[in-house]
Amino acid sequence: MAEELNDDQRQLDELNEMWTAKELSTAQYRKMRKGITDRIAKAQHKVVIRPMVLSTGSRVRVHGPLGRPRT
Repeated sequence: MAEELNDDQRQLDELNEMWTAKELSTAQYRKMRKGITDRIAKAQHKVVIRPMVLSTGSRVRVHGPLGRPRT
């Protein structure tokens, strides 16, 4: 899933470069950009970062998405 997001982001960057270089009309750019940004939005909904609960004996620690303890 992350690889697909990276590929879509690369395509979006390339599309922006093409539009900036006037290789595409604004209408073409907008149509192509919408397809890519729709895929990105759909993929991002599937990528969920949830906190972890670690049990260490009688103590339970909750960690956030980056493994850092929550305060």
